Amino acid sequence: MSDVGFCTCAAQCPDYKHCACILIVEDPEEGKEGHCRCSCRDTPGASAPLARKATLDSRVALDVRGATVGTVARLVASLTDAEILVPALAIDRELQLYMEETTLGSALREVGLIVRELPEPDPTS
Repeated sequence: MSDVGFCTCAAQCPDYKHCACILIVEDPEEGKEGHCRCSCRDTPGASAPLARKATLDSRVALDVRGATVGTVARLVASLTDAEILVPALAIDRELQLYMEETTLGSALREVGLIVRELPEPDPTS
């Protein structure tokens, strides 16, 4: 995986105590850095749209510092077409988590989210 240091809470949200950053690796075999998305406080940062949505098998790095499970779910929901469900009793739980070299699905399960890949739409319908 490429250097993920630019897509961390320390690099992108240094003045906030609640942060979540996720790096979606565009092409891990070619070492492309990919797309970084961060949420400082409760507001996801604006950035360019992804060329294509991430799947549960997409390679990611995830850095969470004091953000809630709900904040992470909202951030990731903007990056994927997968269905993301948040357990009601966990929605406000604050997290401290750093993961590299993992899949989006694994990272979300580690956060405590329930995820399901939605089927591709049938182009003939």
